[in-house]
Amino acid sequence: ECTAYIKHNAGFDVTSSGRWHGIKVEYLKRNIMFDSAGGIVDETKRIVEAGLKMGDLPVPQRDGYIFRGWFDAPEGGNLIASETLIDDDLIVYAHWDFLFKYSENNGGATITGYIGTNSNVNIPSSIEGLPVTSIGDKAFSGCYGLTNVTIPDSVTNIRNGAFCSCTSLTSVTIPDSVVSIGVVALRGCSGLTG
Repeated sequence: ECTAYIKHNAGFDVTSSGRWHGIKVEYLKRNIMFDSAGGIVDETKRIVEAGLKMGDLPVPQRDGYIFRGWFDAPEGGNLIASETLIDDDLIVYAHWDFLFKYSENNGGATITGYIGTNSNVNIPSSIEGLPVTSIGDKAFSGCYGLTNVTIPDSVTNIRNGAFCSCTSLTSVTIPDSVVSIGVVALRGCSGLTG
């Protein structure tokens, strides 16, 4: 009786014939590291057999951002999916899109749009080191799924139509720092009362 130890790698099949008994196959393992790039992820490391698919991927969370996917480079790179075959050790990087569009003005930031789908939104008090001082014209207009908005005390102005036609909106927390609210800022917000 003979026992053979064979390293198994992608593309190599191990078969046994009648003369081999007790063949032991040792699969090569690959380390996968998850870099959440500022987010929070439950799984930070995974071991995958070489030549096999990545499998289901964890979904990280990061306040103020939408997760775009896992990539093989911190910027740019190739998308890594559950079907991706793994041949080598790999670090995968989370890529994010910022939920808020903004413009810079007088050392502050004006929120000019929102690309998220969250029903509850906390507007950030700063973006890339700039204090958020204004909610721009029609910044959230037509965000039909929006139900609750909290505005930080860095904001002093809410411009025209900022929340126009947000029909599901039931609560807006406006701080005392706001000194100006534009015309029809909340027009069509039929869920608001009082």
